Amino acid sequence: MDRSGRDGRDVRQVPQSLGGLPGAVDGYREIDDDRVLALGHRTGWAKASGFDLAQMQNQYATIFEIHDGKMTRLVLYADRDRALADLGLEA
Repeated sequence: MDRSGRDGRDVRQVPQSLGGLPGAVDGYREIDDDRVLALGHRTGWAKASGFDLAQMQNQYATIFEIHDGKMTRLVLYADRDRALADLGLEA
């Protein structure tokens, strides 16, 4: 499996360069019987620059699709508003 990003780095190394890319869940919404939306925000800092992630747009969303008690699909949105718009939901 190719795990290289646009710049050729192994994408598994990106979270370590961002202090582990920690996040916090702000809440959950049941979309329908098979999908749950998790809304969250990133916390932490970039190790090399010391940049605080709280200074930038850092709200994200994740959609979990579950069938027969197992997660079958995971959709990650870097932009929470885009996720809500795609689902026809309001903030």
